[in-house]
Amino acid sequence: MNKTCESLGMYSSLFCNPHGLSHAHARSTALDIALLCSSCLEHELFRKVVSCKKYTAFATVEDTPIQKTWKNTNKLLNIKGFIGLKTGTTVTAGPCLASAYQFRNQIYIIIVLKAPKPISRFA
Repeated sequence: MNKTCESLGMYSSLFCNPHGLSHAHARSTALDIALLCSSCLEHELFRKVVSCKKYTAFATVEDTPIQKTWKNTNKLLNIKGFIGLKTGTTVTAGPCLASAYQFRNQIYIIIVLKAPKPISRFA
């Protein structure tokens, strides 16, 4: 992950685990997260998944078919033009939001870190 960050120009980020939850040495910035989002949005499947209000994935584990459904907590998906991305909360970063808005063939990436309350990140 850190090699990918460097290739994207994310020079202020360090990931210490694959899940993104708090770690004493992990760090990032709004700019670095925006660079990552921009890169991710180049992938059609990624755009499809993060823009859904609900997404169901199907897999087979040890010959047993399973399905998992996720509900997107990004309240901005209810507003025309917003195409999703990710919400999150950690002790260090507080309530966060990485979102994208498309207007006239231009995509704007919005990053909110350490919102005062979870609902505030959507204001």
